[in-house]
This record gives sequence, C-alpha cells and structure tokens, in this order.
Amino acid sequence: SDFLFTTDPGVGIYIDGVFLPRTLGAAMDLLDLEQIEILRGPQGTLFGKNTVGGAVNVISAKPDGEFGGYAEATFGRYDRTDFRGGIDFAITESLFAKGAFSYKNSDGWGRRLDFTTGAKTGETGDINQIGGRAALRWLASDDITVDVSFDYSRWDQGSVPTTLIQFDDTGAFGGVPTILWNALIGGPSGTPMSSAFITGNENTTFGTGPNGNELDAWGVQATIEWDLGWATVKSITAYREMEALFGRDGDGSPLPIVHTNQQQDQDQFSQELQLSGTGFDGNLNWVAGFFYFDEFGRDQNEVVLTSGLFGALEALPVQLTGAACAPPFLAPGCPGNPINPLLDLDFNIFNEIDITSVAIFSQGTLDFTEKLALTLGIRYTYEKKEYLLEHRRIASNTFIVPLTTVEESWVEPTYTAGLQYQWTDEMMSYVTFTRGFKSGGINGRVFDAITLKEFNPEFVWTYEGGFKTDLL
Repeated sequence: SDFLFTTDPGVGIYIDGVFLPRTLGAAMDLLDLEQIEILRGPQGTLFGKNTVGGAVNVISAKPDGEFGGYAEATFGRYDRTDFRGGIDFAITESLFAKGAFSYKNSDGWGRRLDFTTGAKTGETGDINQIGGRAALRWLASDDITVDVSFDYSRWDQGSVPTTLIQFDDTGAFGGVPTILWNALIGGPSGTPMSSAFITGNENTTFGTGPNGNELDAWGVQATIEWDLGWATVKSITAYREMEALFGRDGDGSPLPIVHTNQQQDQDQFSQELQLSGTGFDGNLNWVAGFFYFDEFGRDQNEVVLTSGLFGALEALPVQLTGAACAPPFLAPGCPGNPINPLLDLDFNIFNEIDITSVAIFSQGTLDFTEKLALTLGIRYTYEKKEYLLEHRRIASNTFIVPLTTVEESWVEPTYTAGLQYQWTDEMMSYVTFTRGFKSGGINGRVFDAITLKEFNPEFVWTYEGGFKTDLL
C-alpha cells in the first residue's frame, strides 16, 4: 500500500487493458463505464503485472454511433456542486465519437484556527477536481476495429484533514528530538510543543504547515483488433503521465515539528499483443501474448522534523553534559560536534526509479466433453529496476545516503491450472491452482546507507475448490 516508487501495489488496476502501477495515478473519476471486474488474486497468467492480490479491471463504454447523452448534477453541504455529462454521436458511417466530462467542487470540512485568537485561517478537505474523457471508434473494415481514447484528470485542493489527538507533556514518550527542541527552542521562545495544541474537535487544527493536494494525470491509448478468421490479433498501446504535489502538517500545531511536502512525477509506456482463437471444433479456447512495460518515476520529498534543532545545538557553548567544546564529544552541542548532524532532521529526499517489465503468456481451456473442461496457463516475466537516490540533511548539508544507484532484476514464471465439471445446468464444481508473483524492490525509506537494501519477490500459491450453483 506504500505509494513510493520503490514498492509496487499487490492489486493491479487496469483500464481497458492498460496497467496503472501507482495509486496516485489511478486516482481518477471514472466516466462512461461499461463494467468493472473485481478479480480475486492472484491473476498470475493473463493479468500478470504484480497482481498477487487480484485485479480491478475497468472497461469503458465504447462509442456506438447512436446519438445520445446524459447529464447529472449533485448539490449538497459545504457548497458541494458536482456535474457529470457525456455525449455519443457518429462522425461518419464508420467513425463514432464519445465525450464525457466531470466537475467536482466543495468547501473543506476541516478548519485551521489561529492558536492565539481562534479565528479561522484556512480549511482542509475541500474538493476541486475536473476530469474528461474522449473516445473514437473506427470500423476500418469488416475485420478491423480501432479504438482510441484520451483521459485527463486535474486536482487542485487542500490536504486531508488531520488534527492533534494526544501529546505526552512529560516527555517520557515524546522522543529525544522533541524534548531537545522544547528545551532549546520552544521553551525559550515561550511556545513549546505541548498538549495545548489539542483542539478537542477532530475537524479543527492549529496547524500552519503545508496544505495541498494537486494532481495532473493524463493518458492516451489505442486498441486495434483484427479478425483473421482462424484467430484474432489484438494490440493495446498506451502512454500515461502523472504529476502530483501533496503536503501535510503532521503535528497539528503552528510549530515546525512534523511537516512533509512531496512531489512525484511519473510516466509509462506499455505495449501488449494478443493472439486468440479456438480449435478442435470449438472445444479449445486459447490466447497467447507479449507484454512490454516501461516506467520512470521521480520523487522529491522535503521532510521537516523538529526544524531548527541542528542550529540550536551548534550555537551551544558546551555539550549538553556540560563538558567543554573539545573531544571527546559524548553528547550533542558545540560548533562542529559530529553528533549534531545526527539530530538534523530536516531532510531532502530525492529518488528516481526506472522499471522495465517484459512477459510472454499463454492460456487455454479445453472441453474434453460437454461437461468436463481443463484450463492451463503460464506466464514468464522479466523485470528490472534501477533505483537512484540521494538523501541529504538540509541544515548540516550532510548525507544520509550520497548519490547511489541500485539495480536488481528477476525472471519468474507464474501459472494456473484448473478443472471444472458441469454436473447440471444449475451446478458446477471446480478445483484450481494458481501461482502469483510480485517483483521485489528496494527499501526507499532509508535513514542511513546500511538500511539501503533490496528485498526479494513475493510469491502466492492458491488452492481452491468449490461449487457454483443456480438454485430455486
């Protein structure tokens, strides 16, 4: 569930056959849907890209040339105003078009208050989103169909509402950085971090830190189907881009104790080729294919934790133990003390990831009789990840991890096998076995070079048997 590029989600989201690998890029308003398939995992053969937990397969409605459309409006609390609409029409006898648009806007239900006066200074949880989708269908011939679509989503709104629930004023569980920050900065200034910043209302906060949630995402894809008679060729080509900027005040106070401000950029290209057909007088249904996927992601994160603590330690005339400013340094304090940078918790975290995935796959179902059927499938996946990172402490200008590149790759098979028997028109029994594979990665949340580690792939084996019936 981590949104960093160094780890992958275990549930694959597919829109018209195109894999969306990031939770941020998959956050869009879905328009003009034909159906959504929720497929239990693992889907290791046909939907093979890391779908150990399953797949959400979204299928959009295609233009059909019949003139028509729809419009919806929703109004509600917090000045909520939502509009959705779409239109379907024919350009020529063989070229159809469809367009849809969505607009969502509402005020925030979270309020930021001035700590001194209690006056409202801002809000969180507001919604300001637009989305659109355009699609073309070209019946190039009796045997060839071409579908082209474009979608766009834009968010420009505040962050999710948060508030301070509890703070330990005794310092026993507050952590060394917070205790030192209160002693050296907050206490002398007359505004220490404390339980005084608890508003007692889950919808209000005294926070003054980052408050933003912006997203720009768009994609274009083309699907071509060609009926050869003995088989059907299908090509799915897609390109997508996503830019996101989001920040939050994690301490719920006007102090710089826990702030994050993160920017992510991602683009991807994918190409899938499928060949499908029937054999043995219609008793065999089969599909074989090739999948190529290339993704690039850049992540820039500014983290503020007890900001200013390093400068306060550097300004101390003695070590915190009272010892003079000379080696051995056994405690923080004093200019140039090598312990001080360890308490510089203002981080500049830079990550880049380049992922290449290639797979070949095949699956078929053979009807031995009118009642007994066997399904077999296999997929071979090659995946390579190149991770470039530089994590730096801002105030002391020292490195948690200097500019470093890590590269890993894996080659793994996934497969499925199943038998089903149709006892009657109303009852079927089945057994299945499936192996799923989720590629490994690299720990992207490192606090020193030692914790920069690769981790191995994840594997899932499922065994299932049961009955499906249509009774009464």
